[in-house]
Amino acid sequence: MIGTSSGALSQLGLPEKVLNQQLTNIAAGYAVTYVLGYILTLLFVPFVAPRLMGVNLKTEAARLEDELSGGAAPKSENLSYRKFQARPSRRNTSYAWGEFLPCTLLRHAFKNLA
Repeated sequence: MIGTSSGALSQLGLPEKVLNQQLTNIAAGYAVTYVLGYILTLLFVPFVAPRLMGVNLKTEAARLEDELSGGAAPKSENLSYRKFQARPSRRNTSYAWGEFLPCTLLRHAFKNLA
């Protein structure tokens, strides 16, 4: 998009000062619309779109949960999932695969899943 518009501007035969100002405006406009487009999309999807479709997300989520659970009682919490887990770890100075810290953490995490 930026390349197409800057190429079109360069073919207009504008003076150098005006051309540089317009190229700066293209980059600034793209940056502003990118950020605003991202923020407005994040606000549109959960707040505006459900109202336009006439859907209450909380009731639909509860209905889908009941449908997918197959009549089983809902679990109060998922015991196997921990969002954050803090523990002391010992860092070894040798960087063999068996002692590399991320590999050690992954091995520990998979051991706890089994």
